[in-house]
Amino acid sequence: NNPWPNKNFRAFAEQRLRPRDYDLTLYHIYQRDPSPIPVSGDLPVGVEIGGVQNGDSEIIKNYFIQSGKILSARSESFFGSGLSLQETSRLYRKKGLRRQRRIFVARRGAKILCFAVAEDASFGVNLSGLLNTFRVYLVNNERDLLDQVLPFLINKVLDFYRSLGYTEVTLMNSELHEDLFKRWGFSWIRDYYCLTFHRQSILQYLHYIREKYGRLECRMLRRV
Repeated sequence: NNPWPNKNFRAFAEQRLRPRDYDLTLYHIYQRDPSPIPVSGDLPVGVEIGGVQNGDSEIIKNYFIQSGKILSARSESFFGSGLSLQETSRLYRKKGLRRQRRIFVARRGAKILCFAVAEDASFGVNLSGLLNTFRVYLVNNERDLLDQVLPFLINKVLDFYRSLGYTEVTLMNSELHEDLFKRWGFSWIRDYYCLTFHRQSILQYLHYIREKYGRLECRMLRRV
């Protein structure tokens, strides 16, 4: 709800970075209790929902490349062996903490229709709570088919969070229509802007903020 991130992140990225060197995404944050979404009937014939299988990581990688989200996907370890966060989870467990990711895939044969990424972490690991959210990605564009499949996919995610004792489940959405979530009992909470860029540009961002707000501070001091 705060216009500051969009205003400043977007201005910095457009003025100081090349388009290929950043990704600015607006997420709509929704919440609901973890009880299952009521569904009527079964999955469409030939559609199955399960975990990641051999070859899926390459399909998921190609999805992010084709959708122009390669930078943010790489920053979140969505490529290769990092997809399931096995090594990260092991290191957190050694410290007595929890950090895990589950990927749920809806497929028809060898073709992925859509997939969900569910993040989980011990309380306080990430103060923004973004490591305790899930996202849904649409690989297939058959809208009627996806409308039938998505409730079953999201129910798998809700099952996962319910098994961990969650009383509220948080969805970060940048792709799906709002009316779907209202129909499934989700309530909009807030909007969230996420700017991803190379770490080599961090100093550029600090200089940009210092220049911009340093001038503002000088103007305010002159008025005193």
